[in-house]
Amino acid sequence: MTFPSKARPSPRIASLFPEPPIPKLAASAKGIVLAAALFAFVPQARAIVVNSSYTLTEAAALAADVTGYPAFGATGLVQIQEGASSYLGTGTLVAPDWVLTAAHNWNAAAVTALSFRIGGTTYAAQTGQWFQNPQWISDPNVSLTQGADIALFHLDRPVTGITPAPLYTGSLELGTGVAVIGAGLAGTSAIGPRPNPSATLYAIRNTIDRVITETPGNGGLLACDFDDGTATHNSLSGSAVYDTLGTSTTTVPGGSISFLSSTTFVMTLEGTTASGDSGGPAFADFGNGLQLVGVASWGVNPTGSLYGSGLGDITYFTRVSAFNDWITATVPEPSSALLLLASVIVLFGTKRAGQRT
Repeated sequence: MTFPSKARPSPRIASLFPEPPIPKLAASAKGIVLAAALFAFVPQARAIVVNSSYTLTEAAALAADVTGYPAFGATGLVQIQEGASSYLGTGTLVAPDWVLTAAHNWNAAAVTALSFRIGGTTYAAQTGQWFQNPQWISDPNVSLTQGADIALFHLDRPVTGITPAPLYTGSLELGTGVAVIGAGLAGTSAIGPRPNPSATLYAIRNTIDRVITETPGNGGLLACDFDDGTATHNSLSGSAVYDTLGTSTTTVPGGSISFLSSTTFVMTLEGTTASGDSGGPAFADFGNGLQLVGVASWGVNPTGSLYGSGLGDITYFTRVSAFNDWITATVPEPSSALLLLASVIVLFGTKRAGQRT
């Protein structure tokens, strides 16, 4: 079952981000709000915010619909321990004992433990078996906006009864409808993000309006905006993108921007991310079931409160397809064999579907 897009893609190519300033820090976690927010590389997370025409009850029901959308079941809560401090984020099971999330969810020099709560059970990470992408490690400040905010960690035992999410390996994300899931702060565009003490998973929908491509092998970003039907909050109309300070640009050194001028059309359960959602999945269906296309990374709102997860907010996702080689190289056998098999099955099914049309 596909998620509808807000507009048909009419991609063009331009160049993208200047070298970014150090992101502003915030002591929060990404979560779901039918609104938007910004995430920096310190321990924090985005949350889910949904358009106030809908309710959080509806957003929770969508996230829980693992019958209609089995891949949603691979989403869980990432718990980070750094000495006496603890933080929450979101992650996705991509192999029976491996979780994919955002690199900024923990400080490599301070993290002492990670765990993953899914299906009512908590699985500890093997000590020291957490891996931020090497590009992130080399320079987090730059890597945030270059789309290298991605990490893996290895659980101490396989998760049972839950099928890992298949990874998308193609390049057709632009204009695609996505579902985004997070366990962080939650709210509506009318009230903004609020605490989510039960860490309930919420889901929203949106459309990928930008694909930012870095030098091959060095990352990439996907972006969508939080519309309410007005031009005021249609942040990604035209061809520009916005940096971590909300400054518009149409160039990115060493890379390019494929853009779809966003319309003001509001999707059912349209929303954005907020603190606590960092690392959460963006799923899309290219004709053969949901696949993981993005990892919630950061956000900014050029139309209102810069990091408030409100209408007009832009969420940026690390582009999963840019890191398939790194993921399969990091996840050892037999987990990587299962991961590869799942991707091959999805690809084969997609090709067969295409042949029938």
